[in-house]
Amino acid sequence: MDTFLNRVLPVLPLVALAVFPTGCALETGPSLQVNVIDTESGQVLTVGAPAPQSMLEPTADDPSLCCCRTVGLAENLSAVPVHTTLKFEAYRQHADGTDEKIGTAVDFIEDLSPNEIRPVDAVGFLIPCDSIDLLSLVDLDMRGLWTP
Repeated sequence: MDTFLNRVLPVLPLVALAVFPTGCALETGPSLQVNVIDTESGQVLTVGAPAPQSMLEPTADDPSLCCCRTVGLAENLSAVPVHTTLKFEAYRQHADGTDEKIGTAVDFIEDLSPNEIRPVDAVGFLIPCDSIDLLSLVDLDMRGLWTP
């Protein structure tokens, strides 16, 4: 009994190879690099490492009042413009040596051109600056704006 499926099934792998070429490579974009810099010391931050306390700035005249933000500079060392999201976390250090996360601040820098430097203003710490013992850049996400 010769059915339609018996005739089509043996040819199906050849059709798939013709329609979906094997070994097709996706084009890799340019490498992306954005430096986050403390304006006071000139230190370039590393993700996961402590950031200088000088990057903390109160949003009011009195640093013992709410709230606090992280300031600095972002420099695009990539060959293409990027959208960059920076995420900072604040910690309180306890006497037993443990750290307690007490806040997160985020900044989004849109369309940062190659070699451009822009201010960082990460807001979101709903606590006074003087209650932050440790500041860390925990995430630096970059999206290149290019077309292959």
